Amino acid sequence: MSGIPCDGCGQWNRPTFARCSQCKKAMVDDKSKVKLLYDQLLVLESSFAKLGGVANFVADDDDIVETEMMRLRMDLEAKKEQCEALELNLHVAKEANELQMQDFNVAQEAWRAAAYESRIIAERHAHELRTWESAMASERAIHKVEVDHLKAQIQRFQPQLQSKSNEHSRPHVDASTAVAINPSSHATKRCLKTAPETNLLPSSKRRRNAPADDTVVTSSQANEQTLPPDEAKTTCFEWADGSVHPFPEDWHFPSVSCQDMWLLWFCGDPVTQVGPFRLLSEIDTKHGKQLFCKCKHVMEKLIAIAMDAKWISSEDEIARLARADLVALFVKAFHVLIPRGSDGSRSPTSTDTTLDARKATTKLAARLNTRACDDDMLAPSRKRVVAPIVPGQLFQWSNGLRKPFPEDWRFPTAPLEDLWVFWFRGDAKTQVGPFRLLPALHIDEKRGKQLYNTCLFLISKLIAIAKKAKWVSSANKIAQLPSDEFMALFSKAFDVLLPRAHSE
Repeated sequence: MSGIPCDGCGQWNRPTFARCSQCKKAMVDDKSKVKLLYDQLLVLESSFAKLGGVANFVADDDDIVETEMMRLRMDLEAKKEQCEALELNLHVAKEANELQMQDFNVAQEAWRAAAYESRIIAERHAHELRTWESAMASERAIHKVEVDHLKAQIQRFQPQLQSKSNEHSRPHVDASTAVAINPSSHATKRCLKTAPETNLLPSSKRRRNAPADDTVVTSSQANEQTLPPDEAKTTCFEWADGSVHPFPEDWHFPSVSCQDMWLLWFCGDPVTQVGPFRLLSEIDTKHGKQLFCKCKHVMEKLIAIAMDAKWISSEDEIARLARADLVALFVKAFHVLIPRGSDGSRSPTSTDTTLDARKATTKLAARLNTRACDDDMLAPSRKRVVAPIVPGQLFQWSNGLRKPFPEDWRFPTAPLEDLWVFWFRGDAKTQVGPFRLLPALHIDEKRGKQLYNTCLFLISKLIAIAKKAKWVSSANKIAQLPSDEFMALFSKAFDVLLPRAHSE
């Protein structure tokens, strides 16, 4: 406050007052008043200076606020531009979404049409199934009547058969044992005429408690001897010396693919009436022994794989399979025997990427280091063992099998020059082949089989011409030729084949 304070009551009075306005006490002298007023003036000046500094600070703050507001305006403009760009992109996305909705509506209509067609097909299939079931029911009824009729006939003739068997029952000589003792005797020939057909083959199972030199058995003992179901189907052949064998005298053990050997092993050869090969106990020629032992080792490996995987329970169960199931079982077991590597190949040591592991049973046996034969039968070969041949690629089918071509693939109709390439190097477009490795059993289509057989005939003619002219030594060598030499070989062989075709 400004003024002069009273020493008595502390009341502030004006400098001109001589006494206090409240207590009437005399004020200080003028000199003291001037000094007090001067001190008050200094305090006022100091306060004024402070107020000026605050004003400057407030002005600086105003500048900062204006700068910040300008920056915010610029940011706002940038945000507006971004918003406009987003609106433009949103408009484009909206148009694209409308197009997609149109496509979706079209696809939905197509799906409804497909569902309707599928329903029609299902109804047709159900109708056909009902028709088939009714037909099967009638067939079963007819079959039951026929079976009952046959049973009645069997029961009617059973007493007569028993009486006849009692009248003619007598001891007889085991044919196989008699042949082994004296194959040229007249008694042996008479025994062959009277002995049952199943006794002509030496049994692979030895009878219990039977002496080795026992040559005479009774009919009851012969009836007790059990044979596999397919052993009775084996045909026996009489040789020129009077001995009996399960194959003709001029027969040679065939050298076929591993898959074909699998079928021969369990089904036999319908052409020569030999087999099933798994029932053969000996092969007389040296070459036949080697092939038989090697094939037997490979077949035992495949059978062991199938039994370990619980696909079958015994070897006899395999023999009872249908032909298609037998081939499918071979394919599964063979994929385990010769597995694929991480790159899809089967043999990392193979020098020929077009080799087929099914095409050389003897090579496969050599790769498995077979020791099933005697040392004199399996003398080490001087030739280098080539890794088994495999198809270029296997495709998964809807039934779970893997085959060397897709399920919708059809054998192509192409010029002979293209078929030459497909035969040895495969079709690069479909990744199928080489065609020479395709098993004919897997081609179910009738026209495809016809085209395959025609192609096989023509390519075999060309290969025979090339081998006869000594341009190549084998079909595998043709597959290994460079591209120029490969096509040049086709041209040369075709030039030789063409005039022959005209002359024929």
